[in-house]
Amino acid sequence: MNAHVTVAPIYVTTGQTGLVTAKFSNTNTATATHTVITVILPTNAFADDVSPAASCTQTADKQTISCSFGNVRQDETVKMTVKFTSNEPPGDTPIEVKGELRFAEGNDGSNDTVNASGTYLSVPGTPGSDKAGYCTVSATKTVKNKTVPLVDTVDRSGQTATIERLTRLAGGLCTPVGAGVEAMPPNATCGLKACSTHVSVVAFPAPATGTVTLLFPSTKSVPLDASTFVLYELSILDSSTWIEVATCPTKAVGTDTCININGETNVTKNGVKYVQDVLTVEGSPPDGHYGG
Repeated sequence: MNAHVTVAPIYVTTGQTGLVTAKFSNTNTATATHTVITVILPTNAFADDVSPAASCTQTADKQTISCSFGNVRQDETVKMTVKFTSNEPPGDTPIEVKGELRFAEGNDGSNDTVNASGTYLSVPGTPGSDKAGYCTVSATKTVKNKTVPLVDTVDRSGQTATIERLTRLAGGLCTPVGAGVEAMPPNATCGLKACSTHVSVVAFPAPATGTVTLLFPSTKSVPLDASTFVLYELSILDSSTWIEVATCPTKAVGTDTCININGETNVTKNGVKYVQDVLTVEGSPPDGHYGG
């Protein structure tokens, strides 16, 4: 039996929503009977919605949600999703969401339990934060009659990761979106040189496609110019190799991204010079990590 729990996006802003997906695959030869998947949210979180609603129940505090799937045959997969609000305080420790699968073996009637869990990082998400995320039902975001990015993040160096808008939103309760800027892993190599920027991260699932804008500040210690800057994406195949990002419509093998035509330019904001990359990004299970 195979049970799997994921939480998206990887960053959830305090007071905002996220999405838990719990899946069960019957890898045995016998049919699993009386199958129930349960999701247990952390103390400072509660469920807003659940699917499939008709077969699910929840406790009064909306922290424990159970869905019944009856008989699950060999090689069959069932799943439940929970949209939740997280009021966990921001911190560097991942927040755990627990999952439990209960079922009976069709061949002997014995009861079995399989446990799994997923995590997310609770972040402040306030203006100027380096990480933010939530679950949306919209392709764009409007504030005071003005279209603004779905997610906008910036770290202390001025490097940014922004999800401007999405197309082809995924179905279901909502689409998780998240962005952030993190430290570059030690010894990361972009081409023949050590990567010199931080890592800009964007996250959303297929089949959504997003327009993403990244800003990389040019400093005395790390001077950058669009004429020589090369953008790399961490491979979505092995999660260890940094691959040069191609110009649209081409997407290099191991990437889900391309740089829009004329999308890499020098820009100056508040007296600071940046290399700006405007990207088309396809949603995929590995989150997009970019640097140069």
